[in-house]
Amino acid sequence: MEEAYTTEHWLVRIFKVKDLSNRLGITSPNKPVKKSYKKKSKKSGKKKAGSIKDKPKIIKGVRPSKK
Repeated sequence: MEEAYTTEHWLVRIFKVKDLSNRLGITSPNKPVKKSYKKKSKKSGKKKAGSIKDKPKIIKGVRPSKK
């Protein structure tokens, strides 16, 4: 290991890399990858704040029937 100072007075450490035969091998995990999914909201349009209950559905061009 060596230490050196740079022009901005930073202390830099230089490490020697081990030989390939002396390094530990990297193993890949055997667990399966989980698939991500989008979660749908449980609130419907009627349950949201500000909605009018029992709102009549209006169809364009049709008059409401008299009861």
